[in-house]
Amino acid sequence: MNRCRRFVSDQEGFTLVAVTITMMVLSLFAVSAWAAANNALPGTTKDSDSKRAYEAAEAGVQWYQFQVQRDTNYWTKCADATNGIFLKGGRPATTATTGWRNVPGSDEAFAVELVGDTTDNATCQADPGSHLLTDGVLTVRSTGRFNGKLRQIVAKFRRAGFIDYIYYTKRETAPPPSYGNATNVQWAQDNCDQTRLTRPSGCTDITFRDTDVIAGPFHTEDSSVLVCGNPQFGSSAADKVEIVKAPNASSWYKQGCSGSVTPTGTLVAPAKSLELPKNNLQLASQATYKFKGNTCLKFSGATLTVYPNQTTWGVGGTVNCTGATTTYTLGANTVIWVANNGTCPDAYDYLQNYSNSSNCGDVAVSGNYGTNVTIGSEDDVIVTDDLKWANTSAMMGLVANQFVRVYHPVTPSNRSSNQGGCSNNGGSQVNEIDAAILATQGSFITDNWDCGSGLGNLTVKGAITQYWRGAVGTSGGNGYTKDYNYDKRLRYREPPNFLDPTTALWGVLRQSEQSPVQTG
Repeated sequence: MNRCRRFVSDQEGFTLVAVTITMMVLSLFAVSAWAAANNALPGTTKDSDSKRAYEAAEAGVQWYQFQVQRDTNYWTKCADATNGIFLKGGRPATTATTGWRNVPGSDEAFAVELVGDTTDNATCQADPGSHLLTDGVLTVRSTGRFNGKLRQIVAKFRRAGFIDYIYYTKRETAPPPSYGNATNVQWAQDNCDQTRLTRPSGCTDITFRDTDVIAGPFHTEDSSVLVCGNPQFGSSAADKVEIVKAPNASSWYKQGCSGSVTPTGTLVAPAKSLELPKNNLQLASQATYKFKGNTCLKFSGATLTVYPNQTTWGVGGTVNCTGATTTYTLGANTVIWVANNGTCPDAYDYLQNYSNSSNCGDVAVSGNYGTNVTIGSEDDVIVTDDLKWANTSAMMGLVANQFVRVYHPVTPSNRSSNQGGCSNNGGSQVNEIDAAILATQGSFITDNWDCGSGLGNLTVKGAITQYWRGAVGTSGGNGYTKDYNYDKRLRYREPPNFLDPTTALWGVLRQSEQSPVQTG
């Protein structure tokens, strides 16, 4: 064997060593990877279990939402292991086999608790007194369970309601009492309670003027609105402009004169319906204070001065608050009810001189209020001067069985028709109303709207709900121009015991995870 051949042969041992070392290194990598994978496996399993527990909590919120949409009074049926709903702190132990509902087709489970308000003594009966609702909001806590892991979600529910809108009407036509004599009033009652598409032309339609501002969500059950120019509907694209009975989006308005309408809000036409309650009488059973007949209420912060049993209204064609008074210091949430004192013989007269019978449950309201109050009247609510909140935590509801009226006395007060010579009385003028307004059978309306000189802007900060479209001024310059602004606090709160639509569904306002998981 020559020198070169011996050299080559000597390399064979080096090759074997290199291969052996390489295999050892690769084996070490494989072992390390196997060890790392096995060490991570418990963490991965725990993370997966936690995610599935969260999904179970979400399923609980969705399940509860389905129940309250199927039955809007379902929230009053609780504290029963058979339906999986409990009061705050009452959910079963994590090892319990009953009271938890399994997610279909899964070992995941959830339990739902109704949290109630801060008094922490909620019961499962409908309000008043259950403490389940806080400002109309129902708080639900859903706990999800899987393989020993727990996650929890707190969800806020509220029914769709009239306070979701700055403006709501059932009919975009004038109320029958504005038609004058008894024959015409009866004709309007018999024929005008229909949508614009089907009601006769003799029904009085009211026009939105070019200068009118409706800054917030808008809703009418009618088929269209009548406009002149380009009034403002909505304050941003987030505000819905809902026309329930519109055949399609292109016919949502009718021109009363020239111009074209471009809503600031987002048009929804046709839209879903919200039905008004037939009356407001349920407030009588929820009232903190009750009065009868013509009554004056004057607010100053949390202080209320009451002028009961008024008999001098109508003297000089004005509202006169006289006589002995009683003063009350109001609590955090107050409901005031003014009933008829026997029979109220007088219907609303659009030629208004404030001479209704003293038996009628009419209530005159004014002042600056500093707490949460709802005022209900078996007849009319009359705002006789500015009505404003004294602080931004205060809310007021004005709920009339018939009309919520803006005080506007004129001279002569005994006019028999729209007389060109009539003038403003010169007394107090209403410029601003901060309230959620509801007229279940009548309108939000300005008294004597077609008489006297212009009154400027009527500013409303809140929400307006009415059966019939009430006039507040005329195109000729009488009365007011609308300046209606939605109170955004109403998205999450409401005045005490404010009325809900008869067909409204519950929806989730917001939800978030609660960590650590709570049991109490």
